[in-house]
This record gives sequence, C-alpha cells and structure tokens, in this order.
Amino acid sequence: MRSSTIGRQRTGHAGFNLVQLMVVIGLILVVVAFLIPTVHNTRGENSGRVKCAANLKQIGNGLILYSNENKGLFPRTHAVDGAPVQISNDGFADVDPFKIEPAGRKINNVPQAMFLLIRQEDLTPYVFNCPSGTAQADDMAGLPATSRSNFTGSGVDGGDVTNHVSYSFVNVYPTRPAIDRGYKTFITAFSSDFATAADISPMAINNPTWKDIKLGAVRATIMKGNTPNHDNDGQNVLYADGHVEFQQTPLCGANNDNIYTAAFSAASTDGASAADNDPDPRAATDSVLLIHVP
Repeated sequence: MRSSTIGRQRTGHAGFNLVQLMVVIGLILVVVAFLIPTVHNTRGENSGRVKCAANLKQIGNGLILYSNENKGLFPRTHAVDGAPVQISNDGFADVDPFKIEPAGRKINNVPQAMFLLIRQEDLTPYVFNCPSGTAQADDMAGLPATSRSNFTGSGVDGGDVTNHVSYSFVNVYPTRPAIDRGYKTFITAFSSDFATAADISPMAINNPTWKDIKLGAVRATIMKGNTPNHDNDGQNVLYADGHVEFQQTPLCGANNDNIYTAAFSAASTDGASAADNDPDPRAATDSVLLIHVP
C-alpha cells in the first residue's frame, strides 16, 4: 500500500513539472517573437549608420582632394555675391557646370558644387545616399558624369534634389558680410571640429521648432532637430579634417550650436538665427549645412 501511494505521488509531481515547463517554453517563444524584429531592426540601423559614415568619409576625402587641387578652396560653380543660395537640380543636363547662363541659372547652387566631386574626384552617386534614408542613387540617364552638371531632376529647371541626395552640405557661397565676419571659402581655413556635411536636415530652416532646440532642452525636443535618416536618434557628421562622428544632437561642431542653421554669434548656443530662413553664416566658425527634407 505504501509503495503504491508513493508511486502515485511521484507520477502526479512529474506531471506538474511538465505543465510548468510547457508554460515557460510558451512564454519564452512569445518574448522571442517580440524581440526578433527589434534585434533585426537595431542591427539594420547600426549597419546603416556604419555605411552612412563610410559614405561621408568618402565625401570628406573628395573635398580634401578637390581643395588640394584648387588652392584649398571648397568646390564651387558660378558664384554671385548677394544672389540667393540655390538648393536645386538646376542645370543637371548641361555639360559645362561653369558656363554662365544668361537667364541667371546655375548661380550659387550647392548641389551643383557637390556634383563636382562626382565629375572631378570620381565619387559615385551612391556615396551621396544614406542606406537608412529614402534617396536613390542618380543613374545620370546612363551618361558619364562629365556630361552632367548636377544631380538629375525633372524638367528644365530641375526637381527635388533630395531624390538623389541624403546629406546636407556647408554653405560654400557666403555673402560679403559673412566673409567680413571671417567666414572662408577655403576648407583648409577651418579647424578639425568644423562641420562640413551631415545627414540631411530634418526640416526647412524657417521651421519654428529650431528655436526650441538648444542646450538644456529635453531629449524629445532635441530629437526633432535630428535627421530622419536614422530615426531622429542622431546624425553622422563630417568634419573639415575628414573624420566622421555620430552625434546624438545637431548642437555640435566648432561652436556646439546648431549645425543646420545660422547662429546669432560664434558664442550662440540656441541654434536659431536672427532670421531663421537666412543660410548665411554669422561667424567665422558657423556651420550652416544646407539641403533639407521638404
């Protein structure tokens, strides 16, 4: 009798453990099902950041090579002091990027200036596309880069440059007042902490949100000023000496102010200019990275 009772007790105890084990396994499977997409997305974004940084590194090398071959200058096409800075595909089908157009086209055009790196430094259109962004490499209609003057657009006057460009670039067409304040068109004039390019700006620079993005702002506010290329977590930033760093805030660079906007002064930390829609640098070390998400 005693032996039979013990046997039944052991059998019941074993069954209870099996049920517990099945419940635990079920919970583990549910947790894993939730974690796998998160891990996959995290790995994908980390990979995108690394490839993006490599792209900007190549662009930085192209800028340095161009400057070495052109007396230290940033790449520029037709510049007119006081004329508006253009962010367009203007003149993309023209063979000569330096030809002066009677209608005033191709003046102070930042994307056209950066396209010189494709024409003259043998960069491919792919390096202007962040893998985590939405831009696609420009196929240049199957033509050689030397037969083009800008990133491809639609129509005679071009289209949205962000179709083929994932990055914002330094203003290489400062006005005379900016030059008088010490801002240079020579890449060699800037220190290693001067931002020359970065992942594309998240919005137009006249958006009032810029005024709120300043030192001491909460993380949620700072994220509004970060690029959408990396889920607003931060941006890869290219500096004048060619190195690239991932920054979790646009308040970085030589002055720790907003790299996407002009500042009140070299000491300003509020990230907003006196006129938010003015891309002209306010000081010798004021980074104003142009090209933004429409």
